[in-house]
Amino acid sequence: MKPNLFEYPLNIPKTTKTISIYQTEAPILIENDLNQTILKRLQKVASYFQMKGRPQDLGDRMAMNQKAYSLQLYKASNAFWYADLENACSEKPVESDEPIDIQTTRKTANALLEQHGLLLPQMRYTDTGKTIVSSKNALENNLESHVTETKVRYMFYIEDMPVFGAGAKVSIGFRNPNQMTQLQYFWRKTNFLKEENILSPEEALQKVTKDDRFEHLKPNFAKIRLHSIDLGYYALPPYAVQRYLHPVYAVRGTVVTDAFPRYDFTWYVDCLA
Repeated sequence: MKPNLFEYPLNIPKTTKTISIYQTEAPILIENDLNQTILKRLQKVASYFQMKGRPQDLGDRMAMNQKAYSLQLYKASNAFWYADLENACSEKPVESDEPIDIQTTRKTANALLEQHGLLLPQMRYTDTGKTIVSSKNALENNLESHVTETKVRYMFYIEDMPVFGAGAKVSIGFRNPNQMTQLQYFWRKTNFLKEENILSPEEALQKVTKDDRFEHLKPNFAKIRLHSIDLGYYALPPYAVQRYLHPVYAVRGTVVTDAFPRYDFTWYVDCLA
């Protein structure tokens, strides 16, 4: 560690000396059995949206299409993504007499998830946001903006610790209160396996400060501010095989140099001792 290059977080949390290891319910990896298992799962998820179609094997995913509706199920994780292709991520303005109310939309999303057994105890609502498209008329020089979609988002927590990464999130999009545009449901079911010893937050921060990627930075021309450190788990993207949720410390910081006034980063540090 170079002195004066790093600034530690003002508040470093106290953690336990061990963490629970959770094994994921990964699909069987024997090809014939895998395809049958995934096919049954695909048909079950398709029934949530009254979809019927011919399954397609896309390598890391099984898919089903019906007119403008698409469903993709990831073989490695059983996560899925349903989309109304005409309206999901559309640039068309919402045309509805009913304005979307955040609380109403959240209740609608919760009810939809609960109806299909998808509202799990590990899930926590995070926020509701609007997708806004802006366009500028070059001749009139006026900027026009309109809402195209409202999304309700959730994260996952295990033992009150967040699960980071692309493989642990749920997002439901709506064009209006009665029209769902897409549902991203990325999660792997888990089972407790054992306890393992972990590094302290101070030891994890030392791993960051000693990393070679900061070797070229000089204290006279750069500063690295480590803002926070949080204990949790990391879930790989849904297309990746993952046997266990990885226990990590999420370290958030900012690098400031003469060339780059601000570069924010989040670094996931393996926390097992």
